[in-house]
Amino acid sequence: MEPAMGVGNFFGRMPEEMQKNSRLYGVEIDSISGRIAQKLYPDADIAIQGFEKNNFQNGCFDVAVGNVPFGELSFKDDKHGTTKLHDYFFSETLDKVKDGGIVAFVTSAGTLDKRDESTRKALAEKADFIGAIRLPGGKNGAFKSNAGTEVTTDIIFLQKNEHKVPDPEKETWISIGETDESLPINRYFAENPNMVLGTVVEGNKLYGSGTMVIAEDGVDLKEQISQAVSQLSATISDTRTKEVYAKSADSTAIEIPSVLRNYSFFADDKSGEIYYKKPDQAIRWNGNDSPSKRNVWKPFSRFEMLQEEFCRHKKKIALTRF
Repeated sequence: MEPAMGVGNFFGRMPEEMQKNSRLYGVEIDSISGRIAQKLYPDADIAIQGFEKNNFQNGCFDVAVGNVPFGELSFKDDKHGTTKLHDYFFSETLDKVKDGGIVAFVTSAGTLDKRDESTRKALAEKADFIGAIRLPGGKNGAFKSNAGTEVTTDIIFLQKNEHKVPDPEKETWISIGETDESLPINRYFAENPNMVLGTVVEGNKLYGSGTMVIAEDGVDLKEQISQAVSQLSATISDTRTKEVYAKSADSTAIEIPSVLRNYSFFADDKSGEIYYKKPDQAIRWNGNDSPSKRNVWKPFSRFEMLQEEFCRHKKKIALTRF
């Protein structure tokens, strides 16, 4: 799964055999980029909406990858308590991968370097830190030619662990340390300088602790990344993933009306919530969180079911569907 997928660069870079044998899911809020991705990857399930509106069930993906957006949240995060976009994407995505699943995200250096440790502590409570790679910024930075940005970035690898007993003393990546030159940097990088692909210098404090990494002249960054990745190790668990789309708010089974056509709305008699029917699946409608919206939709969903029942017995009568 890839949230904030843009046009699907990560999908496109997958080895052909891996892509062929994987079920791909993506989310993209920008309608133009999302539609391009849908055309490029017609077999993938790509939703054009904000990631906060996803209908994915917790524990339904083996792996999640992506380049998460940076900035302030445009909505209140009552679920995770985050205020930054990248922090929300990490927390929400960890919920969506299975126990033992992997999250590999490109993010700004601020995720690991900011003085506020609360987000890292929250992530450490439900995931094991596999490792990270700090990519260079600046004029010769990793994303200068591709995305036009000079910001220093990290690739962070996490493995979800639902049975974890947090031990803050061993979670060195939560805190900030120093380089040999007394510059502030995440303690993981301070203790593993080989995972920093460049020279640490003073930089813009907007994206973290006030340091940045500059690429060294004549160094093959692709080869550097390959060597850094080879030093990381993790095995995806053989735990089975859940169905991608939840069948009810609490993930319990829900009876889908057999008389209802696919791609129609209906109200669940037990919970009173509105669902959208896909083949053999019922997707919870996000409007359920608003009592006023749910009350407006209930009559229409029930009318749709009655209409379907009437059509089944009176095939000769044509009904206009709302």
